[in-house]
Amino acid sequence: MDAYAYAIDVLKRYRVWDEVPSSIRTFLLKADPQYCSIRPGELEGKLQYHFRVMGPEAMLDAAARRAGALGIPPHILVASLNDMEALDAAEVLAYLAREIEFYGRPFTPPCVLLCGGELLVTVGTATGVGGRNQEFALATAPLIEGSARIVVASIDSDGTDGPSAAAGGLVDGETMARLWDAGVDVVAALQNHDSFHALQALGDTFLTGAQGTNVRDLRVLYIADHGRRSDGSPSPILGKTRLIRPPRRLVTAE
Repeated sequence: MDAYAYAIDVLKRYRVWDEVPSSIRTFLLKADPQYCSIRPGELEGKLQYHFRVMGPEAMLDAAARRAGALGIPPHILVASLNDMEALDAAEVLAYLAREIEFYGRPFTPPCVLLCGGELLVTVGTATGVGGRNQEFALATAPLIEGSARIVVASIDSDGTDGPSAAAGGLVDGETMARLWDAGVDVVAALQNHDSFHALQALGDTFLTGAQGTNVRDLRVLYIADHGRRSDGSPSPILGKTRLIRPPRRLVTAE
């Protein structure tokens, strides 16, 4: 299939062929070989323009609309949180969720926090299987352990998270206990970057298959109404709960 036929096929497959300007349809149907593939050097010295069809903002806006429809106030924290270690992001956002749960700040529960972008996992010499979304989700589990009000999910919009079969993962306050019962060592899993097998043992991975598109990742943290003691005061935050971090070693390709 040549470039013209491929473009026509894509437009028809997504049912927008009749919506594009007639001049574009005419150009594609004419299939003039003179304008088909860009030849080497053809754009050299000429102005070039790059257009983005869709970005993470569209995904986050859609998620926010869905949350609103369910009666849950959404808060989009950042559209593109990129190039940050998944462990670091997990710790920050988990503590934020805990702050909301116990003290009702900076947002009042119930609410949902939304975040886009692509995080990093420095694999080093680890041999596990996973991806930045599964690692992010698994890394929040020790920090929200015991909570009956927090759920964390992270998923790659293209349907594939790292070299695993999953697109992402889901955890809540019961995840740590369930992993213990399943014989999964969370610390070892995080140190070996083996988040896929840890979450797979619980059936808590997202399996969507390749989606043929990519607007980066979606991280979702849901916080229900905050807990209170019998006297009405907020429960204390678990300030001493911390991740046991794996050593960060970089492997450079020769």
